[in-house]
Amino acid sequence: MSSQENLLDSLYALREDAFTQDILMPIFKALGYTYVSFNGGPYEFGVDLVAAKKDDLFGKYELTVIQSKKLNSDKGTKEKVDINNLLLQLSQCKHRELEIPEAGRKRPDKVILATPGQLNSRLREEIQQVAQGHGVDILEGPQIIKLLMSHCPHLIKNLNGIECIITDNTRAEQGNAALKKALFINKTQALSDYACDLEFFFGSRKENSLLLSNLDFLVRDLTFTEGTFENFKSFNDCMEKKLGFSLAEQNLSAYYKAYLNQQQLYLSPENQDLMKDLKKSQQELAELIEDIFDASNDAYYSKRIDSETRDEIQSILNRSDFANANNLWSVEIDELLRKSSSKNLPPKLSTLIAKKFNEVASTEHKTVSKPEIKIAISKEIIEERVTYPISQYKSALESVNEGGTDDFKVRELLVQAKKVGLIQKVLFGQGSPFTQVAENRRLAEREGTISISPSVVIDSGENIAIFGGAGFGKTTLLQLYASKCETLQAKKCILIELAENVNILKKHLKKDFSDEELAEGLLKAILEYKGVISSVENIKILKTFLNDRAPLLLDGLDEVYSEVPVLIKSIKAFSSVYSRFQIVVTSRPNMSYLDEIEFIGISLLPFTKEQLYQFFRSWCSDRKIADKLIKKVESSSSLQSTVTNPLLATIVCHLAESGINIPQSESKIYEERIKLLTGTYDQAKGISRQQNLPDNLMLVAEKLAFLFHVHSTRQLRFQQALAGLVKELNHYLNTKTLQSCLEELIEPCDILQFNTATEELTFGHFRFQESLVAQHLRRLNHYQFMEYLGLDFWKGAFGLFAEQNDINAFFDIFARSEDMFKPTYYSTLEAMIDINTTDREKRQGMKQLLQMTAMAVETIGFNDNIDYDY
Repeated sequence: MSSQENLLDSLYALREDAFTQDILMPIFKALGYTYVSFNGGPYEFGVDLVAAKKDDLFGKYELTVIQSKKLNSDKGTKEKVDINNLLLQLSQCKHRELEIPEAGRKRPDKVILATPGQLNSRLREEIQQVAQGHGVDILEGPQIIKLLMSHCPHLIKNLNGIECIITDNTRAEQGNAALKKALFINKTQALSDYACDLEFFFGSRKENSLLLSNLDFLVRDLTFTEGTFENFKSFNDCMEKKLGFSLAEQNLSAYYKAYLNQQQLYLSPENQDLMKDLKKSQQELAELIEDIFDASNDAYYSKRIDSETRDEIQSILNRSDFANANNLWSVEIDELLRKSSSKNLPPKLSTLIAKKFNEVASTEHKTVSKPEIKIAISKEIIEERVTYPISQYKSALESVNEGGTDDFKVRELLVQAKKVGLIQKVLFGQGSPFTQVAENRRLAEREGTISISPSVVIDSGENIAIFGGAGFGKTTLLQLYASKCETLQAKKCILIELAENVNILKKHLKKDFSDEELAEGLLKAILEYKGVISSVENIKILKTFLNDRAPLLLDGLDEVYSEVPVLIKSIKAFSSVYSRFQIVVTSRPNMSYLDEIEFIGISLLPFTKEQLYQFFRSWCSDRKIADKLIKKVESSSSLQSTVTNPLLATIVCHLAESGINIPQSESKIYEERIKLLTGTYDQAKGISRQQNLPDNLMLVAEKLAFLFHVHSTRQLRFQQALAGLVKELNHYLNTKTLQSCLEELIEPCDILQFNTATEELTFGHFRFQESLVAQHLRRLNHYQFMEYLGLDFWKGAFGLFAEQNDINAFFDIFARSEDMFKPTYYSTLEAMIDINTTDREKRQGMKQLLQMTAMAVETIGFNDNIDYDY
């Protein structure tokens, strides 16, 4: 059933009095009628509503009378007779005068029969001529709903049931209108037409995809010192607590007990004496070998032996085992070595080495070396609890990739993915001895991708976290899903754009709330966002609705976290308190809070080359432009690694169609877009689309984006934005010019999008805002924006900044004043280093410098074995 049909049903369900008072009266008042009177009892000629308005031109009053009546088309002939009788009765009303305040007595100018229902076409045709003959107009339900939408939209929510209101995602049917306008999209394609492959994802880093093969490192026995054993013990306890099994063949206390016994033997006086003897014997053997080595060189230089003989002697000396090595060389050679040496070497060198070696081996055999704790890994446990679930997941993955997208196969895939993901999140997580090896394997291999629509995964009913970089289509994906639900009778969902509701979230979610209070607070925020009073009854209805597994879609978690950090805790509480409810969230990867979201993760992967080229061919109207783009990308590895998502691909196509050369980096691509929109290229051609100079427009756009970021928001009211610009730029541009620039950034530049209903400005896509912030940072010194390094909201902007700018200035600042460094800066600076340079040695040096900076102020604990080879 469509939204229109739902409204008609709700309208028809009203009592006739309620229909007249709550629906018709507000409509006529909104239409400009200054006098609107309802008569709830019997009235001559059956009139229920009298409405009058004054003609401003001639001062005359127009009088309209309305009769409300529920008409039922299904009653056939009887209903037709009843309507004819009613029309006849109403026609007599036109000849009777009514008393109207200020206008006196007056005959009606219009007579209307209003019905909340809809007549079928046959009955309407039959009675239309009769109505016209009697001078009566018929107002049906669909016309009334249209009037409500255009003149009294607030009544739609009162008319609708709460379920219709909270599932009203009609905005999603239009797609991301602001983004489309910002991209100059006037084609039939949508960004969602070009899907990226998917990959299941767990943990706090984008590299934490599932490892599905080459897991031989898991079955190797492990060795620990007493200090590192405590770390492993904590890790193993976590394994037992979260996964229900231990990796070790025996209880860890048995390994530790064996270690203590060895430690006691190692520290005994007898063993300490043996260790001293061993050290002495080893030193004597090493000195003897070194002396003979020198003697072989001396013998060669004195021409007692040739080079071949010298090399043979030195090769023998380089052995590691002399246990059975008697008579290493001839007696003659032995004498030549003794004569050539400046030292007094003992006789029978060829047998003395073996003798000394055996003495060392004998003492070593008696000595107890410094013990380590050796843990034998259970191969059976690894096979049963780690490898077997992976094989089940791979089987389900293969089935889905072969085209099996039915609900059962997808649900089975998600069940197996969740199982493997939870195992690997613990197995390769914090404190694990396998973490570094696992990360290196992930970077070297990518496996387990799936090529299905993410909406199929959402339909599974599981809690889902959708991760993707800027421009990968996360918002478009949810809008597409909501639009699909809008067209289906049996499927409903609730879509919440988090960035538009920061104040509502702050109002209902407090950090000192209990889990139950946070869960209910999120329900209240949903209702308020949808324009519904958060009463006890409405909350109960919302719970019932969500209990039927209608997904709650929360878009843009990364965009509101800085302002509403308690939202993460609220989502966790919500999924715990209401375990039957389904939640789907979207976020960029690599955010600090991702470890806290224990949902099945889906990562939207970059375009493959084939997907990118197909995008170009489908998007560009001119096939020659598409082929030229493909050729350019094919010849540039940097472009191949840059243009990896629908947003960038769209901008690149638009630049190419505008005849602009495509830059090699993401930040430069966005800069070229801004130049194009602000008229820089028009100016060169002598074309003028706006009054303000491109440089001024660009400055205002950059400063405004910076102000948006300072407020951690994606939208500001027009006057608020203008006030901020005046405060920041009044030394350079006057208020009138700033307002003009702001207006031209909306139209004709289309850099800003203006919502006439809320009077709010937005940049259309968060990445556009970030790119302008990155450009503006170049106008500032590092001290002016360093404080924002620790905020997740700023990470994207700093990443774009790092592409083209020297970031060593940060380290110069920290070197001069260590207290300027904050622990929260670390992850952003580390990401900036990865973006700033592809030179391995330079990157390694910068990361070591970052680590030393952090350690100098004792902010972070580090693993000495960190591998910087990316």
